[in-house]
Amino acid sequence: MQEEIVQAIDNLISHDYAEAFRKISLTDKQWEMLRIHMEAPDQALTMRQMATAMGFSTWNAANIHYGRLAGNLCKQLKIFPDTKLFIMVEFFKEPGNEWVLQLRPSVVYALNELGLSSRTPSAPKQDLQSKEHFIAYHSVQKMGYDLTPDGHLRFLSKKQGLLKKAIGNIIWVMKGVPNQKGTSFSLFGLYLGSNVEMENSSSERHVILGQSVKEFAPPIPLNNLDWFPPFLKSQSNFSLGFNHISDENYVQQLINLYNQSLPSNSSDLSELDLSDIDPTDTVTEGKLRLASHLKRDRDPIIIAQKKIDTLTKKGHLCCEVCNFNFAEAYGIIGDNFCEVHHLTPLSTVVDSTQTSLEDLAIVCSNCHRMIHRSDPMLSIEELSAIVRQNRT
Repeated sequence: MQEEIVQAIDNLISHDYAEAFRKISLTDKQWEMLRIHMEAPDQALTMRQMATAMGFSTWNAANIHYGRLAGNLCKQLKIFPDTKLFIMVEFFKEPGNEWVLQLRPSVVYALNELGLSSRTPSAPKQDLQSKEHFIAYHSVQKMGYDLTPDGHLRFLSKKQGLLKKAIGNIIWVMKGVPNQKGTSFSLFGLYLGSNVEMENSSSERHVILGQSVKEFAPPIPLNNLDWFPPFLKSQSNFSLGFNHISDENYVQQLINLYNQSLPSNSSDLSELDLSDIDPTDTVTEGKLRLASHLKRDRDPIIIAQKKIDTLTKKGHLCCEVCNFNFAEAYGIIGDNFCEVHHLTPLSTVVDSTQTSLEDLAIVCSNCHRMIHRSDPMLSIEELSAIVRQNRT
């Protein structure tokens, strides 16, 4: 598949998919197939499983109906991959097993916004009651740092499946600070889960990012609220870190706190910033951001732009150190993959810094790790010299 097509699909956001779905006259069967796909574990299944769930006699019938849907989506988005379904799913296969189709995170979020259960492309649901709700708990004592409002929330966890279920749903961020009586709990903010990404190529953890954020300044104290002690107990004293809130009574209590913070007593998400970010040549990075441990904020827009700029100028994403190309080594699953290295470490930034495309370098996973293994870290030129020396 052409690199520019893969890049174009990877650059689509939930808003693009939502608008495309609204313009397509989907059949009842197609809406039902999307619902089945959304309810599958991790939004992943085989076409044979889809056919069985739909009552089709063969998997080919399911493939035809789903393929027509994907074809219409391609027309609306004006992107035409060789395999039409690639516009909305990613393919995975283990030896001896059938291909598994997993909905792209942006598609999942778009369908959540469209209120899939109604099977009609209505306006996005934006009331808090229509969402599932999750807890992301930050222990100041365990993590060794407090949270500070910065307009960006995210959370790291090994629970990839649970994180994906939070896409398109509400994540309530709570923190605990030790005191003489035990722990002082407070509600720090909430955000709408937008997508789940791997922390990095060598990590077992995934991060759930938020497309919109509401932070409470100051955080709302919780200990003295009548409903909070039983809620804390129901959540195993927040020992799970990231967890689903199954009791609707507690969800309503949290929503009440949110409503009380608004200028007008509204229960929708109008106060949350749902606007898309416009890419720019320079972005602010390096501010401390919420995670299961403190991380420096690396702006995904400038990272994506670096890849696009490199592909446009060079036609490939070869490592600038060793010239390794993931697409050549791994085929389609390696298309458009690389890591992007900050030439000036964000860990040395006191507050934040302006990052331009020239401040970034395309590298492979191995070289990226080797660069950061030294203190001070190696430059691109220094590691390139080491690689050349050991290849001769």
